[in-house]
Amino acid sequence: MSSFFTKYGVYIATILALLPFLILSFFNYPVGMHDWDWAVNMVGETDHLNYWAEQKYWYNNAMGRYTSTAMLSATNFWFSISTFKFFAFFQLLFFVGSLYIFLKTLLTSASRNLCFQIALMITAIYLHGMQSVFEGFYLLSSNVTYQMSAGMSLLFFTALIRKNRADKNGKIIWTLLSIMLIVAIVGMNEMSMLILAGVLSIVVLLRFSKSKQVGFTDVLLLIALFVSAFIEISAPGNYTRMTYYEGSKNLPLAIGLSLSSGMFLFVKWMTTSLLIPITLLLFANTRDLINTDLYNYPKIATALLIIIPIGCLFPIFWSMGMETLPDRVVDTIFLFFVIGWFVVVLSWMKYFQEKEIITTFRLPNFLQIGLAVFIIFQLFFSGINLNKDKAILSSNTGNKIFKLFTVQSNVGNAWKDLISGEAYGYHLEQQTILKNVKQGNVSLLSVDKLRHEPITIYNKKYDRKASYGDKFIGHFYGKNCVVKYD
Repeated sequence: MSSFFTKYGVYIATILALLPFLILSFFNYPVGMHDWDWAVNMVGETDHLNYWAEQKYWYNNAMGRYTSTAMLSATNFWFSISTFKFFAFFQLLFFVGSLYIFLKTLLTSASRNLCFQIALMITAIYLHGMQSVFEGFYLLSSNVTYQMSAGMSLLFFTALIRKNRADKNGKIIWTLLSIMLIVAIVGMNEMSMLILAGVLSIVVLLRFSKSKQVGFTDVLLLIALFVSAFIEISAPGNYTRMTYYEGSKNLPLAIGLSLSSGMFLFVKWMTTSLLIPITLLLFANTRDLINTDLYNYPKIATALLIIIPIGCLFPIFWSMGMETLPDRVVDTIFLFFVIGWFVVVLSWMKYFQEKEIITTFRLPNFLQIGLAVFIIFQLFFSGINLNKDKAILSSNTGNKIFKLFTVQSNVGNAWKDLISGEAYGYHLEQQTILKNVKQGNVSLLSVDKLRHEPITIYNKKYDRKASYGDKFIGHFYGKNCVVKYD
């Protein structure tokens, strides 16, 4: 393939995929559930408590996620409409940055440029395959609980690799950092805890199989993991929350749903995401990746990849029974699956190289060009179709044109939200609503229904104004009123 593609094509395609999400951050507004609630410190529930008393309340009555609740409880200290917009923006950058740091540590022989390209490619695969970008990056509580923990997990894997490679003095520093990250990640959400526990256990077992002993630093990490997990799992709030769901704590049901749903997701991700075509194109254009010091256990890595969706789903079905899986949960599992996929492929490539089964991997230029065209089309235009149902509300001609068609692509929808003016119209409507709240002096404030609903940064099911009204917006501005759509 041409040097232009390998040098610039990846950057152009992936940055164009990431750019609309960064721009849309500045059109993002608190919707309702999980945004305004934390901004006013859960008025009527925990606003009368001090910060530490609030942590005790959540731990005993709602959940054991001590890190994420501690972070969300601090929302009212920094929250404003302006700072809220920057939160998603910097979280997207943190995600890409943590990916890059992890890859540069993992792939010792790969250049910084190549690691950055792969980080952008994984980001593009993730954004394309997410079930809800809104829940993942633009909904405050979900962003903190899941996306931030994903970035922290990547930093933990980085610290773990560095610890195992470091000399005596460096090992102490990386061990301390790893312990701090373990304690923080376990308290973010149960899935991150399971993935962290699985990866750390496998690494320790593999190191033991080679040296026939467990290092002191590994013992410290396992102790930190056990203590943190015990604190998270034993929280009374976890068991209180389980009582809300029918079918919770049903072991046969949890196992059955985990197996069936996990295998379904595995097949779905392998067949509908961009994992396979991007992997083929990546390995056809680089040799640096194969020269890595990954543990040479491809079969174990493959088994772990298959187990990831099944194992991560089990605590969800155990605690929620037949309840529908939240999109943010599925997307978090998908992210670790994507990262695991690349680790598995690297392990097999190294294995084949050492066995001299495959020494080089090349594709004819015409196949590479075809793959590149397919990837670009899927990334930006997958599921394109004529829109025959949605009412054309705007009188703006450009807006009408864009409403004539739909796409399933998250990236395509993000660009569509921007170019069509949907995001800007949403911004103006939200400004009007907030202005009316600040100026109003009524107990029930009726506002016009939204005419612009950008799919990337808005989801109606989280907007209380569309159902029984939102009291938290008024409290933020010192008003005792409920805001509801006409």
